[in-house]
Amino acid sequence: MNIQEQVFTYDTSKYNFVDIVTNIYEGHPLSDLHSKMSESIDTTNLGIGRDTNTEFHRRFYKHIKSSSEFKECYHKFVVNVILPYLGLSEALVQTLPSYRVQLPNMKAIYVPHYDSDENHYHPIGEINFVIPLTSMRDTSTIWAETQPRLKD
Repeated sequence: MNIQEQVFTYDTSKYNFVDIVTNIYEGHPLSDLHSKMSESIDTTNLGIGRDTNTEFHRRFYKHIKSSSEFKECYHKFVVNVILPYLGLSEALVQTLPSYRVQLPNMKAIYVPHYDSDENHYHPIGEINFVIPLTSMRDTSTIWAETQPRLKD
């Protein structure tokens, strides 16, 4: 199956990821979260694992691991939206999604990579879906290549 970059829509009232994640941060708007949480991030030593291990990430993962609300929404989303979109009845799915935080004037990920490289070990042929919780524009988006390291 060859799936290229595509944008698709789904019913956000049924799969309310924004509301669930907003509640993790006491209802503070996600697009302004950086003004509420003033964690200082040392950008001189960010590398694999350290750029996704901030207080934002710890709070998110702690909550979704201990609460069924997110996991149930995620499971329903995979079963009712992703699998039909791919034309599949079943698939192997990452247990908990990767979570990225894009702070103003910073990068969400500091080490360019492709998911199946020697540091990330994702299977070749993996299909990724991005579910933005805030607007994606300008530099707050993702880099996608048609093939690893092609930089196209």
